[in-house]
Amino acid sequence: AEPGVGKTNLIHALYYHLKCRLPEDKIILGDRITIATGMSSQDWINQTADGTKLRDTRTIGGTNSGKIREDIYHNPTIEKRFLHLVKNNRASAYVILYILFTIQVINAFFHIFFSLYYSDFSPGTITAVLLYLPANFLIVHAAYKEGWLKTYSEYLVIAFLGTITFVLFEIYGPIVIAFSIIASLVYFTWANNKLI
Repeated sequence: AEPGVGKTNLIHALYYHLKCRLPEDKIILGDRITIATGMSSQDWINQTADGTKLRDTRTIGGTNSGKIREDIYHNPTIEKRFLHLVKNNRASAYVILYILFTIQVINAFFHIFFSLYYSDFSPGTITAVLLYLPANFLIVHAAYKEGWLKTYSEYLVIAFLGTITFVLFEIYGPIVIAFSIIASLVYFTWANNKLI
């Protein structure tokens, strides 16, 4: 649309409705609103920032590295918003932990078990012991410490699903991978606004 026809005022009105006029249980807070355009104009960003004062620009922890904010993105920077949504989200944390357990942790136990069972060396055992298990231990510990996992029992559920996926893959092959990807995307879409 041409300049001066009210685009910024419309955006601000939508912000007001979403943050102030909805029923209390549906009001949108935090960083769940994104303003984005396919254009590459920095002037558009500056104008929109000046005209949308209801945006939440609070910082968490008082540092730039920890800031979570409703911000404005254009063509060169929209990937930053996508990465923020993926990294700062419990649903995506669950999906990532599930994938890591399925392809690394259970695979590590698989190699260790059969190396011991057959008393035969498997090259994958070295990777399992020196890389997969320590790395995933640190990842799970960090997820719990940073609040992405509320309890370790949540990880037990993830581990169970990963184990089932691995067993089904051994039985039915690549079709299980396709199903797991689709199921993960469906879960992420559903849970994205459910988990706090």
